[in-house]
This record gives sequence, structure tokens and C-alpha cells, in this order.
Amino acid sequence: PNIALIKSDARKAAINHVVLISVQTFVLTSLIIFLLNTQLITEIKRLAKRLHGIRIGSDQRLVPTRSHKYDEIGLLTRDINELLSSVEENINRERTLRLEVEELENRFKDIFEQSSHGIAIVDINGRMKLHNPSFKAIIGDDCFKKISSQESIAFFALFDEEQSRLELAAAEVLSTGESRAVDIKVVDGSHIRWLYCLISLMSDDDKESSFEIVLQDISERRNREEQLKGQAEVDALTNLYNRGAGEN
Repeated sequence: PNIALIKSDARKAAINHVVLISVQTFVLTSLIIFLLNTQLITEIKRLAKRLHGIRIGSDQRLVPTRSHKYDEIGLLTRDINELLSSVEENINRERTLRLEVEELENRFKDIFEQSSHGIAIVDINGRMKLHNPSFKAIIGDDCFKKISSQESIAFFALFDEEQSRLELAAAEVLSTGESRAVDIKVVDGSHIRWLYCLISLMSDDDKESSFEIVLQDISERRNREEQLKGQAEVDALTNLYNRGAGEN
């Protein structure tokens, strides 16, 4: 046998097979790259571009192409649209809640400022932090200056004769968390006024405790009570104290 010819034919056949496989591999790889680029990468880029153009919170949505309506690209488009719908609902809900909160804040502000009761917020030491106009009107300008100046005194020390009772009530509120009411006697020269003081505990967002002071002028009510009490203890015919007054 001609060994040299056999080797030459074998070499040629091997080279032909290698070239054929290389060409097939190149063609197949090129076809895969082309399909990936046209069917996947280009479509994903298109979705990304359209998604970047959508304003968050609007009713704009992605529209899948007909060729990808029922494949993974279409499924991805529908999932993105569901996410956009969820975001829009959350944003609308937050807007509604914000408007409701602003409306409530305005209502409470009006109630606070226009209330006939004096309302003030003081820290646990009695230093004033906030007040409404009625509070200043009820305690008077002189007392208000004492608790609102730079060298202010505590609210509980504002009324000398009632300081111990007010401090005791504040201590009970701080320990129990329950509101306490104290009737304050205010002497302005020869004039006597009575104030109803309600002390409550409150906490802010930083968990810092404060007292809410609510004042109401009850002088007229106390005067009527004293008059009725006096009338009940005096005999209408003799103007002398009756037996009930003696027992009291």
C-alpha cells in the first residue's frame, strides 16, 4: 500500500472536517447572536427606554408587542404594569392621607386657637412650651409675663398659695398617667377669682413627656354656689342661720 498517499488523503479529510465544523459553528453562533439581539436584547432595551419615560404615579403603562404578547417578554411587561399600578395606588393613597392629616391639623389648630378654654403645654418642670390666646387672657398679663420671660418661673409656682397642690397633682399625673383637676384660688387685690385647672400627661414623637394644662374661669359658678349655699343656711323669715348651718 501507498502509505504516503493514505496519510495525505487522511490529512485532507481531517482539514475538510475541521473547516466544515468551524463554518457550522460560526454560522450557528452568528444565528444565535442575531436571534438573541432581535428577539431579546432589543426588546428589553425598548422596554427599558419606555419604562424610563413613564412618570411615576401616572396612568401610563407599557404595551407589549404582538410578537411577544404570550411569551416571557409579554409576562415581564404585564408584571411591570402591575408594579406600576401598585405604585400609583400607594401614591394616591398617601396623597389622600396627607390631605386628611393637613385638614385635621388645621381643624385642631383652629380648635386650639379659638377655644374659650386656656390650653398650654409645659414640660415636666412646669416650663411653658406652647399656649393658646385664651390661656394668656385667663391668667392675666402679669402672670403670663412671669412664665414666658427668659427668666421664667414654673407654672406650678405661679400661684403661691396653690403651688403645693398643683405640684402634688402634677406628681400624681406623672406617676399614674391619669388626669387630675385642681380648683385654683387667685387673689387680685380685693378681687378673688377661681380657675378650674385640668392637668394631663402627654408624649411627643420623641417620647418626651409633657403636661397639658387646661384652664377655665369658674368664678361666676363658684359665686353662684356660695350664694346658693348662703341662702340655704339662712332662714328666709328671720335672716338667722338655720339648723343646717349650725351643723355645718
